[in-house]
Order: sequence, then structure tokens, then C-alpha cells
Amino acid sequence: MSSMKSSLSFFDNVNLNFDKAAQFTKHPERLLDQINACNSIYHFQFPIQAWRVEHSQHKLPTKGGIRYSEDVNEDEVKALAALMTYKCAVVDVPFGGAKGGIKINPRSFTTPQ
Repeated sequence: MSSMKSSLSFFDNVNLNFDKAAQFTKHPERLLDQINACNSIYHFQFPIQAWRVEHSQHKLPTKGGIRYSEDVNEDEVKALAALMTYKCAVVDVPFGGAKGGIKINPRSFTTPQ
């Protein structure tokens, strides 16, 4: 047994937990695979980077805020969008899950005058 742990990404970790929970359902594997996958990922670069992930469009519109951080990345936005899908489903809110992320520190950003 190795003393080093393999490092999973945030999104992989969310999917691992989904898979663990899905074992206790009777849903077909193909449906679970469809639920697990992100429906769309948009990556913008203009001069800053931004992402919009719609994890689930099973109910429209999709719901999710925007994360502003110099450390945000696509994996994190995918994971947060997936978690929003599950959150909406658990509380029976009629939205699909989504999230946006902008790689910026809003406190150090100023608009040109």
C-alpha cells in the first residue's frame, strides 16, 4: 500500500460521491451517466478568463451564481454546477444546475474612466 494518496480534482470528487450515492438507487446506469455529465461548458478569454457551466438542463432555466476569484478554474466551476444540480433536486426547486466563474479579483479591478 502506497503512503501517497492520489489527488482527485474537485469535480472528480463530486462525481465519486454521486457514484457512491447512486448505488442505493434503482435508476438505470445510462440515466445515472447522463445525470453525471455536464451538458455544456463555455470558456471565454477576453482578456480575462471566464467559464459558464450548465451541468443539467433537465429543467430550465438553469440556476447558479458567479464565482469571482483569481484561483477559479474550469474544474471548480464544473463541480459547483454539479452541486447546484443536486441541491435544486434535493429541495425540489424547478431549475437545472449551473455556475459561472471569472478569474479576477474584483477588489483590485477598476473600470477605465
